[in-house]
Amino acid sequence: MSTEPTLKVMVSVLMPVYRPSLAWLEEALTSLLNQTNPSWQLVMSLDGNDPETSAAAELAQHFFNTHLHQKLIVVRGARSGISNALNRGLAHCNTPFIARLDADDLCLPERFAFQTAALGANPNLIAIGMQILGIDHNGQPVRERLHRYPSTPKHTLLMGALFNTPIAHPVLMMRSEAVHALGGYRNQPCMEDYDLLARLSGLGQLSNLTSLGLLYRLHPSQHSRNIRPRRSQLLAARKRFLRQSCFLAPWHRLFTPIPYLLFAIGPLLEYSIRRWCLATAGRLNGLRSR
Repeated sequence: MSTEPTLKVMVSVLMPVYRPSLAWLEEALTSLLNQTNPSWQLVMSLDGNDPETSAAAELAQHFFNTHLHQKLIVVRGARSGISNALNRGLAHCNTPFIARLDADDLCLPERFAFQTAALGANPNLIAIGMQILGIDHNGQPVRERLHRYPSTPKHTLLMGALFNTPIAHPVLMMRSEAVHALGGYRNQPCMEDYDLLARLSGLGQLSNLTSLGLLYRLHPSQHSRNIRPRRSQLLAARKRFLRQSCFLAPWHRLFTPIPYLLFAIGPLLEYSIRRWCLATAGRLNGLRSR
């Protein structure tokens, strides 16, 4: 009988799956097995019972049969959208931390080690992200993001209020207790991550590490590229972020009109303004780093 101690599982990797590329899924699973922190389990939540989606579970089960030290949980359900698939998976995430990963993205080897260390060192930190790098269908780098995700709680909140999702969803790690306390994701066709982060901001700090943690697959069939956000939901999330931001820096009240102005000018002009602001910030950061 083996007397080796059992490694406590600290991270549930929540992966919603709907008709993925099996080749990309295999790369994603390989990136998990290459983690320097081995204390994780994969919770794969299937969004449908069609053959393509079921094939993903079969691949994962076959893949994990050769790596018995890791745990795989497959959650099955009828096609009902990403929010419901995420929540079905959340019900099986019983570890201290929950990490998001999509079936077409790749974790860098030290992602979990860095993120669990950050959450363990700061009890006020409730969610942590990292930087991401875009890759094409062959896994080759396409370009870096037009902006770097902020690395302080104050700036993370301000980004959520004025610009964009302040933590990239596929590289998010959060405290399980907090997510379950909020009831998980709200059922909406898109921006489920933006909404969740905005609600989490009322429970604790959000931030990002400065190091690269994820290779983000860019392709035309991405969920975020095919569903337009509802502007009322976007405004509600921005208002939540700004409210929490003002607690940390009262002078941020000066930004109060901006979410309403962005809502009023419409999505096309808002997109152009945000791209210009983020590109300008990126150039300024480049000059400061020289």
